[in-house]
Amino acid sequence: MGQVLANTFAPTPPPNVDTNASDQDRATALWNVVNVVTADFDAAGTPDNTSRFMMYIAWHEGDRLTQRIQQQGGGVTGPARSFFQIQGASAQTAYNSSSMTDTRLSTLAGFTGQTVDAIEAGFQALTSSASFPDGNLIATLLEQSDIFGAYVARALLWTFKAPLPQPAIPPVALYQPQADYWFQYWHGGAGDADTLKQQFKDHCAQVDPLLPPPSV
Repeated sequence: MGQVLANTFAPTPPPNVDTNASDQDRATALWNVVNVVTADFDAAGTPDNTSRFMMYIAWHEGDRLTQRIQQQGGGVTGPARSFFQIQGASAQTAYNSSSMTDTRLSTLAGFTGQTVDAIEAGFQALTSSASFPDGNLIATLLEQSDIFGAYVARALLWTFKAPLPQPAIPPVALYQPQADYWFQYWHGGAGDADTLKQQFKDHCAQVDPLLPPPSV
């Protein structure tokens, strides 16, 4: 595209989550981030429900918003980055989504202080591998910028054919549709379904009280 650094009137993103803050402060910080994203992607849809589902994913995948790098135990790290635990192939899918428009790439350039060309080159260097190439900019931005991670996560959700499940009102202990959707589409359907879905539901129940009530 030949676009230069998009920071003349760069938007100011909400602050990153402080992983050492309280549960409430971590949840509030990411809620502010995802609301910026869903206000962009879902203005004509249901931004509150999308924000809430993104919070469920991030709270679960990111160990209650304390880990932006995949932890595999024993001090071993995996390839996934951001609180949403996005792998290289998934980031490539998000980039190829019809939702990742030139305007949104420019927005991300403004948010991160990168050029659109650099961001596009980073995405285009990705492959079908879960791992990111050494020194890949997308991996770095996913790890360092919560707004970037949330944009990529929302673009990835955009590629799923099934609509997001609607929230239960009140949501307490009624997270089965959310767990089913997460397991099939985000997690990929591998592993002990009952155990993994229960873990996801438990995390939904943890973070929901830290969020504003669902809009009806």
